[in-house]
Formats: sequence, structure tokens, C-alpha cells
Amino acid sequence: MLATPLRLITAAMVAAAAACIPLAGFALEPAGFLKLAGTAGAMLALAWFYTVRRPDPRLARTLEGTALLLVLTAAGAVMSYAAIAAGLPLRDETYAAWDRALGFDWVAFLAFAAERPLLAQILIAAYHSSLIQIVTIVLLLGLSGRQLALERFLTAYAVSALVVIGVSGLAPAIGPYVHYAPDPALMRMTAEAGVWHLTHFEALRAGTFAVFDLAQTEGLVTFPSFHTALAVLTIWAAWGVAWLRWPALALNLCVIAGTLPEGGHYLVDLVGGAAAALLAVAVASRTCRPARARQPATGPAAAGMPSSMRI
Repeated sequence: MLATPLRLITAAMVAAAAACIPLAGFALEPAGFLKLAGTAGAMLALAWFYTVRRPDPRLARTLEGTALLLVLTAAGAVMSYAAIAAGLPLRDETYAAWDRALGFDWVAFLAFAAERPLLAQILIAAYHSSLIQIVTIVLLLGLSGRQLALERFLTAYAVSALVVIGVSGLAPAIGPYVHYAPDPALMRMTAEAGVWHLTHFEALRAGTFAVFDLAQTEGLVTFPSFHTALAVLTIWAAWGVAWLRWPALALNLCVIAGTLPEGGHYLVDLVGGAAAALLAVAVASRTCRPARARQPATGPAAAGMPSSMRI
């Protein structure tokens, strides 16, 4: 089985998500959650089967890890919607001012990407690869027998999500596409780059968002950037796999760059996302530790002790 701390974090996030729903004032669309529960439950049942009945540790941990990833993601989505529903003042002007203090011109960067179609397509493809990368990392770590790395990655994923959701709820922003309203001629990314969240975002803040459908969730977070956090975590997780290290680094640097024009993020969102990821890595590394090696029993008493009772 995967480590107890990871299971406890997952249970805590599910409980927090359930508590958030009545506070946020929306209902759950049942079909999506029943499908999620059925899928995760089937994976956990198979993980038990391959742990107890037909032991295959790699397959069991992969199934369990994938199930926990699904549950963590769903719980985090509910919590992020509830955080935006709190309706605290928007901080776009603050984030824009921080960008200016760093010497970064968001509109100029958007123009830079728009004038280079190949660059724009690379950033778009990279940005939208995050989910596939996360699933791939879980499968790779699980099937290759890297249980500790898998536990740390999933724990860091959960911790970074909690940090991002908490900060974004306390200091929400609608994003630079709305704040700057750039010239339509610069809109060379995907059709709804950086604004696909607006319908849900505005309805939540207005108190008119009625039903949460897991199949139609949108990323509502601006600061810190969760895409950036995931990119940093993916690089960290892939670093221990020699053949994957440099491709993951190159791809995820493009993911981070793509969060600006395609994700609709301020530059400081990237800084915040990276900081959230580094905090999550520190927590996961401290929480998930290697199991202590079993010490063989010695002495005459040990020789006659049943193997199941020996230390």
C-alpha cells in the first residue's frame, strides 16, 4: 500500500470538498461523480487484489496511485470553485503592478508570441500537455517500482493544490486578458485562451452558479499558477529517470512559458506557482520517507521463531 500520510491527505481533501459544497451554494451533478467513484473504486479493488490475492506490487501501486490522483483532482476542483465563490476582492491590479515592478510587459509578450506562429503552436501544445504528463508520471513511477517517488509526487501534487487553492481564494484575480483587454489582432493563441474560465468564474462570484459538473470544470486559479506548479513537480519527478530528465525539463519549460499567453497568467503567477511547488516538494520529501530496512533477528531464540514473527 502507499504511505498513510498520502491516504490521510486524500481523505482530508475529500472531506474538505464535501464541506465546501453547501457553503459555496452549488449542487453536484451526480453522474460525473458516480463515474469517478466507480472508476476509482474499481482501481482500488484491483490494487487490493494485486496486493493480497495475486501479489504484483508494481501494478498494485500504479492502480492505487492513479485512483488517488483522480480523487485528489476532483476534490481540488470542488475546493477551487468554492474558493472563488467566496467572492473576495479581485487583485488583478496588484499582480499587474508586481509584473511592472519586475520589468515585464504582458501585452508585449503576447504580441511577441502572436508574431511567431510556430512559437505560439509550441506553447499551446506544451501548455495542454500537463494533464497527460501527470498521468504519465504516475504510471511510469508505479510500473517501474519507484514507490517512494510515486508517494512523494502524489503528496506534492496534493500539497501544491491546497496551497494554490487557498491563496487564490484569498486573493483571486480574473486574469490579464480581461485586465488588459489586448487588441484582438494579438489573439493568435487558441480561440478562448485565458478566458475559458470566465463563465464559471463570474457566475460563482455572482452567486448564480447552480450545478458543479465534474465533466465541465475549468481552471479558475490565476495566482499562483497551478500549471507552473505542475510543471515544476513533473521536472522534479522525472529527474530520477535518466532518459526522461532532459525531455521533461525542455517540455515543462515550454509549459511554464505557455501559461502566460495560452493560460492567461501574469508573470508573478508563475513565480507563485513555482514557490508553491517547491514548498510542496519540501513537505513531501519530509513526510514520505524510505521504510526502515528490516533487521534480521539473531540468537538461538530467533532460529526457532516462526518467520511471520521475526523482526
